[in-house]
Amino acid sequence: MSSSPQIRHLVSAGPTLDLQPAGTLFGRDRTAGYEDDGGPREIFAVFLRRVVIPVSLVLGLTIAGIAYYCWRVTGNPFRMPYQAESQTYGVAPYFIWQKITTPPVFHNAQMQDLYVNRLPQMYRLSRSPLGLVIKLYRSWSFYLWPVLTLPLLALPVALPYGFSWSQIHKRTRDLLLVLVIMLAGVAGETFFEPHYASPLTGVLLALLLLAMRQMSRWRFRGQRSGLFLVRALPVICIIMFALRATAGLTHISLVDSYAPAWHEDGPKHAGRSAIVEELEKKPGQQLAIVRYRADRIPFEEWVYNQSDIDHEKVVWARELSPAQNQELIRYFHDRIAWLIEPDEKPVRVSKYPIQKSRNLLIG
Repeated sequence: MSSSPQIRHLVSAGPTLDLQPAGTLFGRDRTAGYEDDGGPREIFAVFLRRVVIPVSLVLGLTIAGIAYYCWRVTGNPFRMPYQAESQTYGVAPYFIWQKITTPPVFHNAQMQDLYVNRLPQMYRLSRSPLGLVIKLYRSWSFYLWPVLTLPLLALPVALPYGFSWSQIHKRTRDLLLVLVIMLAGVAGETFFEPHYASPLTGVLLALLLLAMRQMSRWRFRGQRSGLFLVRALPVICIIMFALRATAGLTHISLVDSYAPAWHEDGPKHAGRSAIVEELEKKPGQQLAIVRYRADRIPFEEWVYNQSDIDHEKVVWARELSPAQNQELIRYFHDRIAWLIEPDEKPVRVSKYPIQKSRNLLIG
């Protein structure tokens, strides 16, 4: 049996079955003796069957689904809703190398504040070095904060003396290359939230596991200190998860965020869904007119509708000028008009005072 070619092949191939680069995390394995015996044609056939065809099918279905969605929303399979929004209202571009455009005429103070003031401010910040630092910090906080940073910080100590770039395994270099390309793409975006970089998750986890494996080999005064630290990481993660899960009961203070990481708190429930449920229970069709305070944060929006506005049970609109208000009321003459004041605590809902109207805009 030991002389069987198949057995010798499997034995020699053993070290390369590891999903990570063989040998040290970053070094090359000098013991693995297996190399693919197949010729270029066989390798290409396997690559075509296992990579090209599955990826093409997934991408094809994804593109078809997005095209159908765009067609149903904008009427054009190649025009995305974000493009329609940007072309209609946009002032600040989506990429930092683009230029700010001339703002359109807005009939609503909150929309003008958002598109003419706040978003251009974010654009200018994104073009600055401080903007890049903020993106990196928020990404680090979202994906690694703080315990998963330890293996990366330990690398300078865990790597052997005289370690150089040439000793990094090719597969690890590929991961680093993907990381750099993705970070360059993120740096070019004007508007950023940490979850926008979610395609990096797999690469970060792979590099993190590589760093943990290297750290596990580190010894201090003959003791396997690195292995102890690696084993401690899951325990620390479990403890931190338990603390986060019980933060409400233990009254642990959390930072608010629109795109919360695990250690942050998400946006507070504004109460819109409860108002929608209340209005949908009323007989007939409803018109909800929203009155904001002047100091309202424009990202906490209440006015949005489904695509078929005329046939919706509840239509939402913003206040505008008296003339536009009367025009809207006349258009939806068969609906009961309600005044919604979301900035009041609790949210105030009352019949809309038609004679004292201000201004309306459908959202």
